[in-house]
Amino acid sequence: MSTRISEGTSSAAGDAEAPRAYYPDYAGRGPDWQQTPGWDLATERQITDGRTMARGLGWFSIGLGLLEVFAPTKVTEFLGVDDKHAHLVQFYGMREIASGIAVLSERTPVKGMWSRVGGDAIDLATLASFTAQTDRPGNVMMALGMVAGVTAMDMKCAVQLGELPDADGGRRRAA
Repeated sequence: MSTRISEGTSSAAGDAEAPRAYYPDYAGRGPDWQQTPGWDLATERQITDGRTMARGLGWFSIGLGLLEVFAPTKVTEFLGVDDKHAHLVQFYGMREIASGIAVLSERTPVKGMWSRVGGDAIDLATLASFTAQTDRPGNVMMALGMVAGVTAMDMKCAVQLGELPDADGGRRRAA
């Protein structure tokens, strides 16, 4: 007596049907009919190639830039400096947005990432000058540490992208 209970479970006779769920740990094993459509693991690129990090840093740059453009007094208030620096913060926000757009607009954004590194150097110098005139030196030091960390990520990403074969945009330089 063999009755089929439901698809994906065993029957009373002991016949078992393979599960149809997709488990990444078992990719490439078993017959093709078991694999979920849309998952072609052979074409997935590694996230360590720098492009994924660059895309994330590009969006981070745009988000930070929007904060600096639309809420500069909140930034100066957090840093404990005069509101007369609000226009400088807005200008830095526009630079951040431009860098983010440059990073997101290219497949291999080497120049966009180096523009972020240059902007980070300017930010570090400005924050260092704020240490002498702030009411909140702890916040400025925290901001300096965060910008230094992001600068290290930007530099690592720019170097990684520069080593990729298509780093020059697919154009070959004449020897």
